[in-house]
Amino acid sequence: LRLVAQMVSGWRSFDGVPFQLSSSVRGLIVDLFERLEVSHGTFVVRATLSYLTLSRGIGEGELNNLLSLDDDVLADVYEWWVPPLRTSPPLILSRLLMDVAPYLSRRGDGSGVELLSWYHRQFWEACEAHCFSSDTGRTLSRQKRCEELVNYYSGRWAGVAKPYSRWLSAIVQRPNFFPGETAGDRMVPAQPLVLQGSLRDGTCVINLRRIGALVPYAIKGRLEATVVKELTSIEYITAKFASGMGSLLLTEVVDSMNAFPDSGAVLQELHQFLGRHMTLLHHPTTPGLAAQLLVQEPDASNLLRKFRESEAAKPQEERWPVLEWAQRPQEFDSLLMTVREHDGGVNCVAMSPCGMFFASGGDDKTVKVLRLSTGDLVNILAGHTDAVNAVVYTPDGKHIVSGSADNSIRVWDACTGAELCILAGHTDKIRALVIHGTTLLSAGHDKVVRVWDLVTGEAARTLEGHENAVSCLAFSPDGTRC
Repeated sequence: LRLVAQMVSGWRSFDGVPFQLSSSVRGLIVDLFERLEVSHGTFVVRATLSYLTLSRGIGEGELNNLLSLDDDVLADVYEWWVPPLRTSPPLILSRLLMDVAPYLSRRGDGSGVELLSWYHRQFWEACEAHCFSSDTGRTLSRQKRCEELVNYYSGRWAGVAKPYSRWLSAIVQRPNFFPGETAGDRMVPAQPLVLQGSLRDGTCVINLRRIGALVPYAIKGRLEATVVKELTSIEYITAKFASGMGSLLLTEVVDSMNAFPDSGAVLQELHQFLGRHMTLLHHPTTPGLAAQLLVQEPDASNLLRKFRESEAAKPQEERWPVLEWAQRPQEFDSLLMTVREHDGGVNCVAMSPCGMFFASGGDDKTVKVLRLSTGDLVNILAGHTDAVNAVVYTPDGKHIVSGSADNSIRVWDACTGAELCILAGHTDKIRALVIHGTTLLSAGHDKVVRVWDLVTGEAARTLEGHENAVSCLAFSPDGTRC
């Protein structure tokens, strides 16, 4: 409705209907994009739409800098006049953004930059098809756009004259403008990791836009060498944790492992290093903690080798102050990750059937659902009034069942965390749960095993005979015995 209202609000009653409206939302959005290209130019519009779609949040100043780095945009803009500076005039972008303002959201990310992004999923999808489908052939591919974003956030063209394309050279070198000029400074800012101060003493201002954007764009653009170099940099690791982005760093490592299997060895080692020391790195006692932990890795460590190569290339005053451990262990630690989420003891853990999540129950009366690859907290299932002693997933992974010292069994939606039902019947603390198909067994301090039908939520039968608390349960493989 907003799309239609915005389109028809500019129609004059005495002009009739200037164009036919599409019958679908996707069609209306594409029609909007095509009218923008007529009004503002194909290259400017497609470049702007592409960066809005790829970025999931980008500043207006950043957009204008990226347009200045696009030779096709400049050649189109400079058709009639070539200004003395090789930048895209800001007014061109401002006029375009004014026309799409009703469809954009604005937010901050803590860096001081106001970020623009599409307000609805359908704009992302329509723009993906419009700008990156293989049959358009009029603008850069997705990978090339990602490369331009990486070049921008890495500061590649800051203070450097970028060579012109053949088309832009022909425009700029016209006799009445700048004959012989083959490259130009696009006036884009440098993108240092640290804007002010030093990482080594902890008193610094970190470039949040660089550490938040560069690696994700490099992954999208399939720039494997850039990703590995950035992720294994001790400066990047330290900056991420100093900015409170440790969990996001682990997510970037996991995404990189999936995207670049050829670099799996070093990325897997990095994943284990971060997972083992996640708690320490989140609360560092010294800015150089990550570097100190790294030099305590075995000599065979790829991370340690890269760190030493990097340090050897620096002047002495810029090196990390670390204490070498002469007799450090030469075996890799088998610990993959330490996760601390419960307030108190952890009593039980269950893995989801898909292998992506796990649920844990503890003395804090909650079940916590976490992502296996990063340790990120996904959901908190709260409702029990005493410690949670048992937790299991249903075979389809859609539900979580928990048993507590409050004598109750609760069934939860694994996706939303909503409590679906309470199974009551035990008269003392519950210690064990096990599921086969739609049959649930529960047992505890009341010395009985109860059989439940998870479809109906009803107790099917009670198995008696034990003379003390039942602490564990198991089904036979065919589910006929327990």
